[in-house]
Amino acid sequence: MNKNRLEAFSDGVFAIVITLLVLDIHLPKTEAISDRELLAMIRSITPSILTYVFTFLVVGIFWVAHHRIFNMVREVDSFLLFGNIFYLMTVALIPFPAALLAKHPHLASSIIIYSSLLGAIGIQHLVFVDHIHRHSTLQHSIYSQKLYTQANRIGLVGPCCYATACISSLIHPYASFVFILAPLVFYIGFASKFYRKPI
Repeated sequence: MNKNRLEAFSDGVFAIVITLLVLDIHLPKTEAISDRELLAMIRSITPSILTYVFTFLVVGIFWVAHHRIFNMVREVDSFLLFGNIFYLMTVALIPFPAALLAKHPHLASSIIIYSSLLGAIGIQHLVFVDHIHRHSTLQHSIYSQKLYTQANRIGLVGPCCYATACISSLIHPYASFVFILAPLVFYIGFASKFYRKPI
């Protein structure tokens, strides 16, 4: 099957997810009667704003990873087609744990739910790459053993960090944010340097 329709559908889902994230940002229903009260209301939704910004970037990173993975293939089989549907189902869930984390950033349970979902998405990236590696008939001309190794090493960073965030949240919830932020810094600042060819 031609991969263009799969990528177009996936892009649409990513766009909807990113749009839904902003819906959780809203001021309290009480009306401000002074600038001081308005600023206090804005400060009260700071966790929602920060969670929105962070999660927006995370979804963007997942979109880039999805793009790079499917650039490795020239056509898709049934496994990639239906696997991508389940993948998009987990991506579409992101606004829920993001809203949960924004409202309860100090609770280990909200951190675990949020990190577990992001980790599960990262693991699905690795499953896609492994499937492409084992089926040479699907591989694009740019595919190579070196690219497979690089994709696996880069792809492991996220799930490992998110798993560590889950564990550290049981010790101190705020310490886990270091491990939640680490993949974001890595993928934006350093991951592209591991690819010799743009994909």
